[in-house]
Amino acid sequence: MLGEPIAYLINQKEFWSLKFYVDANVLIPRPDTELLIQEVLKKVQNSSLKILDLGTGSGAIAISLALECPYCRIYGVDNNLKILQIAKKNSIFLKANNVQFIYSDWFLNLYKKKFHIIVCNPPYLSILRFKNLRSHLLYEPYSSLVAGDSGLESIQIILNNAPNYLYNRGWFFLEHCFKQTLAVRHFFKKNNFSFVKSYIDESGRYRITQGRFYY
Repeated sequence: MLGEPIAYLINQKEFWSLKFYVDANVLIPRPDTELLIQEVLKKVQNSSLKILDLGTGSGAIAISLALECPYCRIYGVDNNLKILQIAKKNSIFLKANNVQFIYSDWFLNLYKKKFHIIVCNPPYLSILRFKNLRSHLLYEPYSSLVAGDSGLESIQIILNNAPNYLYNRGWFFLEHCFKQTLAVRHFFKKNNFSFVKSYIDESGRYRITQGRFYY
């Protein structure tokens, strides 16, 4: 089909030097998201930690971390069973044996589990922003891209609830639009995160923000 991404045509996309199966059910992994992996790995340092990937999609983040951190237990959640099947398929193909996938709408089915690190690449486009970029994103899942009028709706819900699922001194890493950086930092601080810091991607724009939670 005219304009359909090559990744969907060949059902494959490279991320973190790994080949992932993708189709139109999941967002195509972006190179910019590799920055999130880089920053998380700095906190792991061969420790045996529990790490949660919220909205796992193809499983690219969860599986990449699982393979880099064989002593950690990685959990990926998504609210779409078709998507979870793709993530599981990728984990089997890539032999990521320390990752588990769970059906959940964000934290809803995690039953107060706690984690040392939570990572998330949520939908963060506003409806207007999506309309402006529509020609470039036409084939990708709308629900993985758009979060209401401001683009911050999912981010706010996630950060409001994240402290309930983090151990003391646990870290949260969030991908977002560079234009949302100040708002994202505000949400982190409002929810009692310290050491809030944003990182610049290869294009020179803020892409990832981290925070550490203290009881």
